[in-house]
Amino acid sequence: MGILNRIFGTQKNKAKPYVDAGMALLYKLMVSFNLSGLKDGLPSYTRPEMEAIDRRLSSFQKMANDEMGGNARFHPEIVQDLQRTLAAEALLELAGNEWKFSDETPKDWKEYVATYLKAWAVGLNPMALLELGDFLARVGYRSEARETFQVVLLFTTYADTYYRGQRKAELVESIVESAKESLRDLG
Repeated sequence: MGILNRIFGTQKNKAKPYVDAGMALLYKLMVSFNLSGLKDGLPSYTRPEMEAIDRRLSSFQKMANDEMGGNARFHPEIVQDLQRTLAAEALLELAGNEWKFSDETPKDWKEYVATYLKAWAVGLNPMALLELGDFLARVGYRSEARETFQVVLLFTTYADTYYRGQRKAELVESIVESAKESLRDLG
């Protein structure tokens, strides 16, 4: 599992059904769609993905520098989490930028699926799965979209960890309700 072991540890986390179900979905979609960039659990990023991540990291560093009035430095304990969060945001934005505002299905739709999966794996953001489910439905993979939305239904089991103990009940409920609505729309 490579990088994913480093992120989540080497033991399978039985108390986190959302993470387990998401990882199972990630591997299933990797195999079924023969996705590039996600071999053996190690992500390899395309040039556009790397550029998007670099832009996000640079933009954040510039904003921090401007706020601090010089070269902002971050505590070593938060650097990896911060980089992971910013990378996940950049990948999510990249994956959704083009297809959402077009009536056409992208010819390279598998690349979008791979980017969404990388965005999820890096940050565990349920929004990546919601958008992935919408995208899969749009390109005609309704059963895969259904499975994706079903993983989002499990987000309540991980929300406290994701939000680091902050109470976000309304937001979590909204995310889960979006998944339920998408499942109803799929029929």
